[in-house]
Amino acid sequence: MTVFSMLYRRRWVCSALLAAGLAVGLAPLPGFGQTPATPGAALTMGTEADYVPFAYQYAADPPSGIVGFDIEVAKAIAQRLGFEISLQERPFEDLLPALQSGELDFAIAAITPTPERAALVDFSDSYFESRLALVSRRSHPLRTLTDLAGATIAVQSGSIQQQSALALQAAGTDIEIKAFDQVNEMVAAVRTQAVDVAFLEELVAEAYLENNPTLEFDVLGELPPMPVAIAFPKGSPYVEPFNRAIAELKASGELGLLARQWFTMQP
Repeated sequence: MTVFSMLYRRRWVCSALLAAGLAVGLAPLPGFGQTPATPGAALTMGTEADYVPFAYQYAADPPSGIVGFDIEVAKAIAQRLGFEISLQERPFEDLLPALQSGELDFAIAAITPTPERAALVDFSDSYFESRLALVSRRSHPLRTLTDLAGATIAVQSGSIQQQSALALQAAGTDIEIKAFDQVNEMVAAVRTQAVDVAFLEELVAEAYLENNPTLEFDVLGELPPMPVAIAFPKGSPYVEPFNRAIAELKASGELGLLARQWFTMQP
């Protein structure tokens, strides 16, 4: 079974919740009632739905049709803490400003904490580790940092991959960077030779390349894995209870099971 097929086969996990507008009202975790939100109240969650398999549109599931690993992680946390989710879909680069302005209570979108981002928002503990992949044409593969010399690189605006590309450029690597709003635009740009390579998260690259047989991806082994976490407005009272829920999901094995379901197809 392919990754993309597996993702669609598992859409039933999200369907009931999505049909209710991504709302779950469950028993609160002890101590969550100490935060300003009362148990069963809705927290506004932001995500970007163009990042298979973390969060993406599946049109057959009304009303929003958004499914993915991040959606399931948010639902699992909501179940443990006893709140409902009010979902807002936004472009990735708009998520942190929306947190700063108080429009969102939290954002989950495969966000990697960085010192620059941490100066603007607060982060939970990591719930996943991401690795950088290079997506290139099979006829012209780019697989290492050395291969990137003179290349034009596609990145998603506001992403950690864009920051990685900018860091390489600042360190003296001869590259040109082109920013795109959507991942599918990046993949198309590689396929049509508008760019030489795209920087994507490994599992996102794997999913998108299933229908692009002329392309390949290679994990950039020279760089360490990058943690991903949930973002909150500065001073948010929800960071501590979310961290507690993440720790319990890890200890119970539920977080690992979700990762296997959405990413690896292991039993």
